[in-house]
Amino acid sequence: MRPFVFGLVAAVAAFGLRLGFTAAYRGGLDQPPTYARCASDGLEYDLFARNVAAGRGYCWEDGSPTSFRAPGFPLAMAAVFAVFGVSYPAIHVFFAACGAASVVGTYLFARELMGDLKARWVAALAAIYPPDIYMASNFLSEIPFVPALAFGLWLLVRHRRTGEWWTVLVAGLLLGYGSLCRSFAILLLPALGVYTLGNPVRRVGWTGAALYGVGFLAAVLPWTARNYHVHGRVVLVATNGGSTFYGANNPVVAGSIKEYGNWVATNRLPGRDLIDAQPDEVSHDQMEWKLGIEWVKAHPLDFAKLAVFKLARAWAPFVHWNSTKVNPIANVVCTAPFLLLITVGLIRTGFTWSGWRQYAVCHLTLLATLVMVVIFWGEPRFRDANMPVLMIYAVAGGGWIVRRVGRRIGWVG
Repeated sequence: MRPFVFGLVAAVAAFGLRLGFTAAYRGGLDQPPTYARCASDGLEYDLFARNVAAGRGYCWEDGSPTSFRAPGFPLAMAAVFAVFGVSYPAIHVFFAACGAASVVGTYLFARELMGDLKARWVAALAAIYPPDIYMASNFLSEIPFVPALAFGLWLLVRHRRTGEWWTVLVAGLLLGYGSLCRSFAILLLPALGVYTLGNPVRRVGWTGAALYGVGFLAAVLPWTARNYHVHGRVVLVATNGGSTFYGANNPVVAGSIKEYGNWVATNRLPGRDLIDAQPDEVSHDQMEWKLGIEWVKAHPLDFAKLAVFKLARAWAPFVHWNSTKVNPIANVVCTAPFLLLITVGLIRTGFTWSGWRQYAVCHLTLLATLVMVVIFWGEPRFRDANMPVLMIYAVAGGGWIVRRVGRRIGWVG
């Protein structure tokens, strides 16, 4: 089967699986977000998207402008609403299409790293990866982030092979947009800038790194300028970093085993009166950062302990913590085999020099996520936002297991 035909088949299969799962699991395609389904995140993404599509701007229900949520996901939803009206079937079709695009981008990325045969296995696993199918049924910012990551990484690796200037510029734009979906992805600017800087093609390393930075910042800085216009202060992407940081690093989380590595709302934490006394959302965010940093400085050992549990939580065999309340066994059964392959592949590619040379872009991408997890908190979907990278590890791990078993039983020499 030709690569184009294979990619098309994989995309159609991925689209069908995601749309079919949404219809079956959510009870139809016309379901709007609810608090039980996606907490306040999805409700606010939906609110901002409807307001933008209606011409009211990126604002709360009362019309006051905000930067509380990263804008990439709501703006993508707003584009769908602008074309089809406030149609949740259209939104769910868009979500499934993002999943299909992720599989195509992952296939292209894997072809650059591993060759076509292994890339087909990567694409097949990406199409059926349960967390990605689940995410397409929910209102999560990872939905547009994953295809942006997949195509961005593909273009970076292609640039490393060809030295083409447009590939690294577009990669920067895509990954910059990704940071507008998931704010932590701002760490991909330095992490993958280093990868681009090390391009073996002569005289393109510094130029490529500069073009990558230009593309990345071209996606992010217009939103930063908008935030400055709205708030009168610099807000790079969003104003919810403080609540996430303090909510994950505090005496309540550190004082309860069941909360280790978790996040709690800041209205449960000491200093809430100081937070509520702030005059605006930027000051509100800065006070939460201040309280969180003060706690970390005063309790470095507790922070180190929580970091271990954050990483463990982020690597747990679950699709989404909320879904474990309904389908705990299904979560483990669906994800544990993938995590085994991913872990083996990560070890096999991360502990040899040849593995680092070939898979450095994967390791640096995953490292950015792990740094974010340590700083903030552990959630399996943060891990699964790296689906293109994880599926490459899975195939690398699966190949090693097959060879190892094959030698033992005499299938291979």
